[in-house]
Amino acid sequence: MAHKTKSTRLRKSRKPTKPGTETQAATTEVPAVAPVVENTNLTPRLTPEQIIEHAEKETKPTSATATGARYSVLAGRPSKQGVIACFGKTGYALSWVARAERLGITPEELCERFKTDSEGVRAAWAALAEKK
Repeated sequence: MAHKTKSTRLRKSRKPTKPGTETQAATTEVPAVAPVVENTNLTPRLTPEQIIEHAEKETKPTSATATGARYSVLAGRPSKQGVIACFGKTGYALSWVARAERLGITPEELCERFKTDSEGVRAAWAALAEKK
């Protein structure tokens, strides 16, 4: 294998500098504080109550997926593990409406109970499973 040898020729700089001239960067002044620019592309963060209020204002009939998402927000956005721990694997497959119907309460009440006292909901679900 042959190695390439470096050229001994001098390279010319791309921008010739003239003696006595200053660079552009040295003459410009940098403002002390950058101006604040309002970014309108970002959507504001909404609280769960605002999300629910917005969903209720819609005049279109909501799909089952949208209703389930609404109840999930009401329940405090539980994780999959949290729902399985409370309702079991069969209960996880059910919707919030179906779980509430089996417990004999409204879906809103179930979500509120799940958010505040998930152990109580777990005990009620276990008692319901024992009855069958």
